[in-house]
Amino acid sequence: MLNPKVILINPTLHKIFLSNLNSHLEMKQLREFFIEQTKIKITTDELNKLLYRQLDRLVKQKVIEKKKSGDGKRVVYRSFDGFTDMTFKFKIFAKENERKGQLLGSQTTSEASKSKLERELKQHEIDFQSCIAESEEYKRLFSIVPDMKKVLEQHYLLACNQSNELLGKIKAVKTILQNSVVG
Repeated sequence: MLNPKVILINPTLHKIFLSNLNSHLEMKQLREFFIEQTKIKITTDELNKLLYRQLDRLVKQKVIEKKKSGDGKRVVYRSFDGFTDMTFKFKIFAKENERKGQLLGSQTTSEASKSKLERELKQHEIDFQSCIAESEEYKRLFSIVPDMKKVLEQHYLLACNQSNELLGKIKAVKTILQNSVVG
């Protein structure tokens, strides 16, 4: 059996055509849907270039059709009936990556905020070490007083859960500190 052809497509554009199967879409509509779904900050010219390149490639691959609208002045695009049966590989535009980098990237932080976060991190790390020591002590006590195993086991599990919670807090604060720039 032949392997189906894998078509490279922007996931947002794919979603737009999927939700508008057999509908004729003008470039203006495609732009509006795209911006609405991605919240990307880009000029109309830049977005047109990105979309036209993608659309042209999809037309050549017979994934969508391009034709003149009823009045013959405007161009419309429409996905074929077999669109849902095609195999796609998704690739986002570089401009979308830049936007995500801006959202997830560095944020300006005041010196006071950074200091608070560092104190918070230090306290979480101290508490974490205490929980580790506590759980190790419960393990040691198992061998000393085996008749109290049930009680020791409960305390051991509580200490382990608390250390996991603190580890999550440490990771969160470290992430924020790494992505912040004092300014």
